[in-house]
Amino acid sequence: MDALRYAAGAGGDDARQLLRNAASSLAALAVRDNRAALDVLFDVGMEVDASARAPIALAVGTVALRRPDVVGAALAEPAVQETSLTLLREAFDMLDEDMAEERFYAYVRRAYWGSAEGSAARTVAEATLQALEF
Repeated sequence: MDALRYAAGAGGDDARQLLRNAASSLAALAVRDNRAALDVLFDVGMEVDASARAPIALAVGTVALRRPDVVGAALAEPAVQETSLTLLREAFDMLDEDMAEERFYAYVRRAYWGSAEGSAARTVAEATLQALEF
């Protein structure tokens, strides 16, 4: 928990990696019904700037998708509800974008494999996959 607070306030590549790892670890604990871990994610997530908030929001979103009951219990507390909902909304916005990317990737892959070898459609699909680094 201290690692998340430290990494959220520090700069540099190492701190960003530590932030992602700490947020993911706390999410794993929260999924296993560790309410304190979820509370730390909510607390720190709303205290930091947007660049540090993103990995924390994704961790909160992960907990919400896997254990909505745990997140629901946390949101039941009026004192933290508004800020927690803001962080949760950011999480779902990011997850929605990721899901949209995944759907697009699946569409392009389907177009690639559904096209004849050497066809224009397959060439375009291959170029798209390479350009977007899928």
